Amino acid sequence: MKFKDKKVLFCLMLFFLIIISISNVSANNLNDVNIDNFTSISYDSIDAIEYDVESDGNQIFDNSLNHEDLLEIGDDDVIITSDNFGSYFNDGIYNGTEDTIYFEGNFSENTNLVFNNPINIIGLNGNNFYDMPFKINGNNSNMTNINLVLSNSDISHNYAGIYVSSGNVKLDNLKINFTVPLNTEGYGIFVDNANNFKLLNSNIQFIGNNKIGLIYNYGLKIKNSHYAFIYNNIINASLPLRAVDFSKPFPSTDTDLVLSIGVQSSNYLNFIRNNVYAIVNDAGSDFYPTLDCFMMVDSNNSFIDYNNFTEIDTFTPSGSVDYLYVIDIYKLQNATISNNNVLVTTLGGAGGNGTAYPIQITGLAVDILICDNNLTALCNGPCLGIYSVLSS
Repeated sequence: MKFKDKKVLFCLMLFFLIIISISNVSANNLNDVNIDNFTSISYDSIDAIEYDVESDGNQIFDNSLNHEDLLEIGDDDVIITSDNFGSYFNDGIYNGTEDTIYFEGNFSENTNLVFNNPINIIGLNGNNFYDMPFKINGNNSNMTNINLVLSNSDISHNYAGIYVSSGNVKLDNLKINFTVPLNTEGYGIFVDNANNFKLLNSNIQFIGNNKIGLIYNYGLKIKNSHYAFIYNNIINASLPLRAVDFSKPFPSTDTDLVLSIGVQSSNYLNFIRNNVYAIVNDAGSDFYPTLDCFMMVDSNNSFIDYNNFTEIDTFTPSGSVDYLYVIDIYKLQNATISNNNVLVTTLGGAGGNGTAYPIQITGLAVDILICDNNLTALCNGPCLGIYSVLSS
């Protein structure tokens, strides 16, 4: 079939998907809507599904965490506390010889923790790291059961609560509470040129405060990192509305200053059974105030399945405009968006101005399958279940 015929066929298929996928796309009175029905969805009724993760050599990935095993610590195992911390770290760089270490208690050493070699990091019950970001630079590393409480951000840790720059890294059962200082760059987790990354069973609470300036705040950023597997996490980002920076190359996540999740040039993403929130915390003064929940650019062969996506703006008053996009994808081939619950709600919008789109596709996008999603958009302006623009 000629390319032109394929393109026509794809457009027809997408049109029918739009017709059958939209439910409850507009409402005149947002006060009549019970948001709780969309933000606390149970997966108990969903049959167990085995996912064939290509990055694991087509083996089924077992994400189970046996906490009883974690407590079986031998006499020779290293348990690091605030008392012996200095024996294992020099200016925050781990200099021990053990490849498995345990952390116990509270830490507030006013330094970054840097691991340049393969390491297995395990937190015992009650561990807390206060303003101590982690940098994982060693391949084949694991980080389990760690709690971070962060309120500072600077270039020394790439502005991230956890910065990952190596392959085959698994983060499991983490709790990250990151309040970024005013008008400062910050990321809950930044995965940078790190293939086969896994984030499992974790909770990211991220508050961005980049109200002015060309400064980025993302809950999770994945860049140039293929075969990422993001499963069973809560990613809750509270962010201001900001204008898109079209001085950056387009399409690119770099155009968006605020995102709950940004995925750039990362093929074979599996994003499954996560709860993702984008909550507006400031309307700001930017022209075209915008917020995306999940933005993916130039990331082929991706799978987005059985997630809850929620985007809420209670700051923008009726009669003013905001531009909200929940799942926003650009310039990619072969992506599946299925079995997701997607909600966007705002009092904003006026006439033909403003947007509240559960799904936006901007091309050239080829072989995109959108099916079995529950899409809800509530606003006083343009509401569309799926908005698609294809270009060559």
